[in-house]
Amino acid sequence: MIRLLIFIAILIVGLIAGPMLMNKTGYVLIALGHYTIETSGVVLAIAIVVLMGVIWCLDWLVRRIARSFGSSRSWFSDRSGRRAQKKASKAWEQLWQGQYGQAGAALSAAVPHAPLPDFPRLAAAYAEHRAGDIAERDRLLTELDQPLAGPAMLLHLGDTEAAHRAFSALNDNIKNSKSGISLAARLAKAEGDMATLWRHLDSLSETEQDQLFQPAFNARLAQAVAEGQASLSRLEQSLNKRSRQKTEVVAALALAYGRLGDKAKGLDLLMPIIKKDPQAAALAAMAQLVDHESAAHTQRQVLKWHHGRDHDPALLAALGALSQAQGDLREAKRYLEAALQLKEEPTWRKRLAEVLAKQGDYQGAVEQYRRLA
Repeated sequence: MIRLLIFIAILIVGLIAGPMLMNKTGYVLIALGHYTIETSGVVLAIAIVVLMGVIWCLDWLVRRIARSFGSSRSWFSDRSGRRAQKKASKAWEQLWQGQYGQAGAALSAAVPHAPLPDFPRLAAAYAEHRAGDIAERDRLLTELDQPLAGPAMLLHLGDTEAAHRAFSALNDNIKNSKSGISLAARLAKAEGDMATLWRHLDSLSETEQDQLFQPAFNARLAQAVAEGQASLSRLEQSLNKRSRQKTEVVAALALAYGRLGDKAKGLDLLMPIIKKDPQAAALAAMAQLVDHESAAHTQRQVLKWHHGRDHDPALLAALGALSQAQGDLREAKRYLEAALQLKEEPTWRKRLAEVLAKQGDYQGAVEQYRRLA
């Protein structure tokens, strides 16, 4: 606007200067009905410039007054917000001190004035939950801008039933989103619904899978064992590459085959893992699967792969179990004692007591059992 005014002013100044330089001021006659105005062109141009200046000054004055009234209205309208924020600051202190009823009311009052309303609303819901006002807690959670935050908060507070109701009330688009599936998986774990958790695992991130996979797998594994070997085989085939690399998963699967009478299949699953890295879970499962017929061959393989690793207590204990399965009680005792010197493990000490009892050293066996108590 100011640029346009400057441009028009320059044009008018040019119109004034031109006639003045030529000593010809010109003649202007303006007739409005019965009224006539006679003047020179220069005077008319000057009058127009002055009029434009007056208009610009009036415009500036009006805008300044409008801003002043706007600032005043803003100050008065924000006064209640400032008071609510001041109370909210005190509410945090009340929250930490356990004054949940007062803190919840103050935080609820601060919600309309907060830049992120969900934050004080969640805090108020927590305070109302601790104060025992469940209805007010649920009301606050239903007003959240993020719909999944309500069920997540209820799950965090330990009210699984209310979390389930709140999650079920959401529309399908929200529940089928990535965040919705993640929350459904955590809710299923809290409820013990491992079948639902197992269905949602593939949709979770790797970090969430690491946290939730094992309990869901164990439940699905127990179901497969109850259904028979065919179901167990289907479960094994459904595992992805990442799951097959988890020692705990393979060890549990191998023990499941052993419970169904197929110990050889269980050992076939375990031995590649033990060859690569003799982890305690795999070695412990191997010790439960070997029998007299397979113990000698299995021990030769383990010694071939990891000869000289006498600093690994889990490996020594596994070799002791293999020696016991072969009937070599002297070697079993030596391996188990070496393992217990490196690490105390009740299972190994109990096995050592069994070996001593078979050797006829009942006093030594009683001493081992006494240490277990």
